[in-house]
Amino acid sequence: MSEKIADVSSESIADAQAGNTAYTPPENLIQPPKKKKRFISLELFIIIMLGITAVLTALASWLGSVHTGNQNENYAVSNIFSTAGNTSQNRGSQALMMDQLFHSNVNDLFIELHFAERAGDELEMERLRWTIHEKMYDSISFRLHEAIGWAWDEADVRGDYVSPFENEDFVASYYEESLELMDKSLEYFARGQQDGVHSNAIGLTTVIYAMVLFLLGIANSFKTKNYRVVIVMIACAAFLFATIYMLTIPLPEASAVQVIENIENN
Repeated sequence: MSEKIADVSSESIADAQAGNTAYTPPENLIQPPKKKKRFISLELFIIIMLGITAVLTALASWLGSVHTGNQNENYAVSNIFSTAGNTSQNRGSQALMMDQLFHSNVNDLFIELHFAERAGDELEMERLRWTIHEKMYDSISFRLHEAIGWAWDEADVRGDYVSPFENEDFVASYYEESLELMDKSLEYFARGQQDGVHSNAIGLTTVIYAMVLFLLGIANSFKTKNYRVVIVMIACAAFLFATIYMLTIPLPEASAVQVIENIENN
């Protein structure tokens, strides 16, 4: 009898244990589900973007100031070359006028010599030849001396009187220095204009970066997360546009003063 009771009790315990095993709750009901870890939060991303944008804004401001400084220097150097070119042009005009007067005097001496030869006045011919020699080889410029030689050769070919001032290259030689200086003036003026264009472009990127800072600054004030994400996306798009646009702008070149100093040192 006791053995039957022991068997029944053991079977009931086994059934109870089997029942408890069948209804064991799953592990996901005992432990809470694991949350996915985010690589970076939106707030941290906004802070990082604010720092990067602030640094690039300062960089853009510095580049703009350098372009503006180069612009002012190039304009100043352009004015210096322009003033020197005008002075050289006046000096060339005065030299041309003096050579014309000198050539006119020498030409008058040749006319007197011609009539003295026809008259057979040896003393007058000697005086005129000595005067012409002194003027042609001591008082005359090398440039005018060559031009007179060219005129004599042309006169032999044409069989008529030829003025040395008919030679365009000879007349232009009086203004070579002036033209070089004026070309330098135009070169530096063009460089100044280009620096002004680059400075204005850099100013535009600074304005866009300021807008990005404003959008990132107000993003956290919105309670809805979707609104914050939209504002941050707009700010990022503006940031990329400003950065790419700034990279297309050439870096400032050496200032005009540095270029002139390098030329003088070399």
